[in-house]
Amino acid sequence: MSITNSFALLEDLARLVRKYGPEVFSDLSALLRDPRKMEDLTTILEAGASAGRRATMHRTGSHPQRRQSPPVNLAHLISQIGTTDPERADLILKFYEDLSAKRILPTLREIRGFAQENRLKGTSAESREKAIGPLIRDLSGRTRDQIVAAIGHVRPDRSVKDDRSLARWADVILDRSRSGR
Repeated sequence: MSITNSFALLEDLARLVRKYGPEVFSDLSALLRDPRKMEDLTTILEAGASAGRRATMHRTGSHPQRRQSPPVNLAHLISQIGTTDPERADLILKFYEDLSAKRILPTLREIRGFAQENRLKGTSAESREKAIGPLIRDLSGRTRDQIVAAIGHVRPDRSVKDDRSLARWADVILDRSRSGR
């Protein structure tokens, strides 16, 4: 143990004395004088050191764990796409804004259905808000044509709920809204 680490340990012990009080340390001192308890403590400390070494080896070992990339800000992601493909960025941005405002796919169930239908992420999210990010990120990796195909059949929620005309009911019954007629 280096001198720096020794001082850091003493510093931590001083904090623990303040936290738990001097009586607890007196009791610990009495326990450490007992040879049987000292063997138990040595075993515990060695097991802790061994576990710590295994955890360090696991983190930095020959099998590096896959790091999860930090969540990318969706606005930043869309602006990056806009530098190379403005039309695709506009499609994604409009879709994102409509999703956020609940103008389209207003429920988690509808988002999950849309994601499953288009093989997009977002189906395992616990809330509607948490489903939007993965959905947009996955959609942003698609080509313009794939995006148009995926979002082209999504209709604004308002028009479906507000239109109670006979023609709309005929469309619903004949499932014309999905076929694009």
